Amino acid sequence: MTVPKAQPPVCPAVTRVSPPRADAPCTDVVLGFDVEVWADGWGNVDATVGAAFRRRIYGHSRESGAGLQAALRILSENGLHAVFFVEPLFAARVGESYLAEIVELILRHGQEVQLHMHAEWAYELRDRQFRGVTLLARTRNISDLPVEAQRTAIRLGLDLVEGCGAPRPIAFRAGSYYFRRETLGLLAENGIRFDSSLNLSESRSGPDLGEYRVPRVSAIDGLIEVPIAQVVPWVMRARQAQIGGCGLAELTRLVRHAADTQSGPVVIVSHNNEMLHRVSGRPDAYVVRRFEAFCRWLSRTPGIRTTGFTDMSDAVLGGDVPVLRHAPLANLARDIEQRWRRWRYY
Repeated sequence: MTVPKAQPPVCPAVTRVSPPRADAPCTDVVLGFDVEVWADGWGNVDATVGAAFRRRIYGHSRESGAGLQAALRILSENGLHAVFFVEPLFAARVGESYLAEIVELILRHGQEVQLHMHAEWAYELRDRQFRGVTLLARTRNISDLPVEAQRTAIRLGLDLVEGCGAPRPIAFRAGSYYFRRETLGLLAENGIRFDSSLNLSESRSGPDLGEYRVPRVSAIDGLIEVPIAQVVPWVMRARQAQIGGCGLAELTRLVRHAADTQSGPVVIVSHNNEMLHRVSGRPDAYVVRRFEAFCRWLSRTPGIRTTGFTDMSDAVLGGDVPVLRHAPLANLARDIEQRWRRWRYY
């Protein structure tokens, strides 16, 4: 059956700078943050996870750091909605207090919690929740787990997130974007309606999807696949649209392109620690300024709406996912900024 092309949603008549007409087509942008907590090495998880949590969630300071709480603050200041894909399996290993703090922080800012998953933690739980499931080695990808282990991980993750106070998730993103088609069926089996793992610049992201491995919103095995938007630089391979990896001009051009072509939704990736210096944990001024400027642009541009999966419907089916090509000046600006940033910080 041929799925009809999605029609662009209508923007509500909200008060903005130059507000759009009530009947104007609206371009949806999904700002999707992957929220992860790791220990500093698998040999000493209990002793190091507390410091690792504070560094990744708050940065060097709860008051002035640039971790998760800074992203939430910037979003709130600009009246924007975002989705936070939270990785919960670590809580089954170290206790639920850290996960509960993350969930409470996100919900307090009026944002959306969905499910993220890194399979490394499953190996840590091989004598607990995964007892009787064959786990030959530690792997970071859910697609590398046996089917029964994937099913156990998904159910456990959903229960942990819900148990820490969030509504039961209906959307999912795989760690490192690596998944196979069998994973989608298991997600649908457990009440997940949307997946946003498909990253067309990664060969191990949905490698067996066949005709569905395209930049288009598709119905697959009981759920809706909403791929990540792509940027194709002039001299490099395609990559996912990401706050830390794209320049401001690339991000705004991508959303403009989606609006001009009536594409969408525009899924843009970020992480809880993306505005932090990898070594010091202090704010990375370049990424902080980029995110602040992009949020201001989104909030002030008519016809653009940030949304999530809670409000998403089947109407998105058949919609083209934007791929930004032929933007050499924007690509060059990003390349110069990134080279200067690496020289300055690293």
